[in-house]
Amino acid sequence: MSLAELRKRYPWPADKPEPEIIHPEIKGWFAGANKDVLRHLIENATGPRIILELGSFRGLSSKFLAELLQPGDTLICIDHWLGSEEHHRRDDWREVLSTLHQVFLKNLWGHRDQVIPMRTTTHDGLRELKKLGIKPDVIYVDASHDEYSVYQDVTDCMSFFPEAEICGDDWTRHGVRMGVTRAAEGWELLNVRGCSCWQLCHNEKRYLK
Repeated sequence: MSLAELRKRYPWPADKPEPEIIHPEIKGWFAGANKDVLRHLIENATGPRIILELGSFRGLSSKFLAELLQPGDTLICIDHWLGSEEHHRRDDWREVLSTLHQVFLKNLWGHRDQVIPMRTTTHDGLRELKKLGIKPDVIYVDASHDEYSVYQDVTDCMSFFPEAEICGDDWTRHGVRMGVTRAAEGWELLNVRGCSCWQLCHNEKRYLK
């Protein structure tokens, strides 16, 4: 496992970013059910723990995850920080997207010793972690929302990291439901919490009631 090598490849800047275009507060979409599932999975993992987030945006869920970390734990965030397809269709978002990566770094600056921001696609990032022998304990999937991308992300996670606990957001989106359901075929359980959070489970003991 080479977390040290990963940190060298994706270093933090020397100075805290101060983007010119920014929404000061960390806003986003992060439901209470998601928090409950993630807290449960992380607290039940043995340390030192590695948490992986696919899709971090401005860092709302990332900061929640970072605040759950104990000494020795690591949070890896994979995002290209270019925004999703739906963001580029909105005029009010296009200007904000140009500083999205800087905004994330600013919002997570206080946790930079334990957070590794991988600016790349989920497709490439997951393969890079696999090659480095890094094995996440918990994976939170919240990247693209189309069926194919979700299917690929979840399938890669299951294939590369079969022992990891995998959950994600946006169950209400048709593409997400279809992608997750396709990828989860053959697994014993697919648990849905509230209206937003989905969770793959290996067996009854991992089922969050």
